[in-house]
Amino acid sequence: MINLMHISHSYSQNSVITPVLHDINLKIDKGSLNAVIGPSGSGKSTMLSIMGAILQPAHGRYEYEGADIFSMSRRERVCFRNKHFGFILQDFALIQDYTVFQNEEIPLIYNNVCSRKEMRYRIEKILECLGIEKLLDKCVRNISGGEKQRVAIARALVNEPEVIFADEPTGLLDQKNAQIVMGLLKQIWKEDKTIVMVTHNDNLAAQCERIIKICDGHITEDKSIFDV
Repeated sequence: MINLMHISHSYSQNSVITPVLHDINLKIDKGSLNAVIGPSGSGKSTMLSIMGAILQPAHGRYEYEGADIFSMSRRERVCFRNKHFGFILQDFALIQDYTVFQNEEIPLIYNNVCSRKEMRYRIEKILECLGIEKLLDKCVRNISGGEKQRVAIARALVNEPEVIFADEPTGLLDQKNAQIVMGLLKQIWKEDKTIVMVTHNDNLAAQCERIIKICDGHITEDKSIFDV
């Protein structure tokens, strides 16, 4: 499904070049639940941004189901990303002064593939599935951190993407809410979604079926866990 081939990337600031990823080769299978772990600054989020077609690598090739992602124009890539991928971020990335409904409709408006009636149906359905349907008309500013993360998950799912990329999705949550979010991600995965999650939480990583460890821009460990 996802195939990274000889991916390398560096950042440049004030004429100083800092290598981040070194010759990464990685395949992600359809319908898999993957954790990416490693110390801060090891390249985890950079690799996730490349897989999410947000960041173009300095070197290498990225194929999604055989399609060369970075041979697409920028506009084609944006449309592709919005159609196939959903993103969950640590800071939720919600508009605080919008209602939950207004936040949820943003990707649907951008994708422009369904009517207003269909938008509302999709939003109400996904909120109900996540047990937060009562939040529909509440301002995001006035809901809890755990509720915000569920809203962010709902927004990632509302376009019915094939792959969910989650970058430290429980980083701002307490242990109880972190486990609730992990339970939701596992529920989503069992509905034939592919999930790639960056996390510092070893307990959550152990609940995935595959753990990919990155250190200093190299994949140093890649193991499957069968008891999920």
